[in-house]
Amino acid sequence: MPILVPHFKEKLGLLYKSGRHPKITNAASLAAEIGVVAPQIANWVNGNAGMQESSIPESKLLPFCQLFALNIEDVLIDNLSQFETIITRPYSGWKRLFERAVPYDEKNRFGVALKHRALVFRPDEGDLKGEQFHLNDPFRLEIVGPPGWHVVLLVRDPTAVACWSPSQYFPNNTLPEEGVFLLPAQDYPPLTVSEPDGQHWLLSVFTEKRLPELIYQQLYDDLPLNRELAINTLEQTLNNKDVGQWLALRKPFYVSS
Repeated sequence: MPILVPHFKEKLGLLYKSGRHPKITNAASLAAEIGVVAPQIANWVNGNAGMQESSIPESKLLPFCQLFALNIEDVLIDNLSQFETIITRPYSGWKRLFERAVPYDEKNRFGVALKHRALVFRPDEGDLKGEQFHLNDPFRLEIVGPPGWHVVLLVRDPTAVACWSPSQYFPNNTLPEEGVFLLPAQDYPPLTVSEPDGQHWLLSVFTEKRLPELIYQQLYDDLPLNRELAINTLEQTLNNKDVGQWLALRKPFYVSS
């Protein structure tokens, strides 16, 4: 099913010029990155070959967003001036870290599974938004990673980035010997979905060695600015051999009222 993208031709032109993805500067380079042939991009824009004008196949919408580190809502926005403002903002630490992360799927050895109503909930294959949640749904996170490594969980909702701390339930944010734990632990009540409606991203960052204490303190700060600064520092710190090896995985989920 094609998804209508308002002002798609104009948005593509802005994206090509923006440098958000340095390798994508025209339809041919976009086609190469997204796994189609160049004429298909023109079909999407112009409405040829059975496509609706100014639309994108549903199966390609999320990959398209990921290439340019955009939320689905960003791409589907109807106001072209707002779209231009979004794509010309400087990359934040979140954006850079997001681009370095590996998309999580069932084939990944390590990652985070959302346990929905105490059951692992798998999205349909054609579902681009990830697992579906409604406000006030109970859930737990099943965190799986290298035993003994440390984990930081970052959540991006349509308005801000937050950090979930496993340290309340597991010392030093450290994975146990079996390499898996639930957040919250089974002895605690589950969390409830209270985030705003829209597309969300869960980013799990595993490090072989513990991060500097100041980063943890800032990540869990109540002030959004301090959290943003901490994510910048986190992304830069991953280049430092002091944390050893590291692994970052990203996973979409969607909240609706």
